[in-house]
Amino acid sequence: MINLFQKDFWWGASSSAFQIEGGWNEDGKGKTVADFNSFKRSHLQADSKVASDFYHHWNEDIDPVSYTHLTLPTNSLV
Repeated sequence: MINLFQKDFWWGASSSAFQIEGGWNEDGKGKTVADFNSFKRSHLQADSKVASDFYHHWNEDIDPVSYTHLTLPTNSLV
């Protein structure tokens, strides 16, 4: 499939805060809008309290990106 794209095509990846964040109550961070909304419905659905806990595991989560050959790996630490 990679041969279908021009050689200078920029590959990227993303995820949402709800999928990965965690650490909602640490380091003075406080709740995000996604946290607030998901906590209201915790009894009905998954919430963002832990997610995949990128907040604590960002270094080990970013490391594998170097093996993907992405040209636009983007992340936001807030």
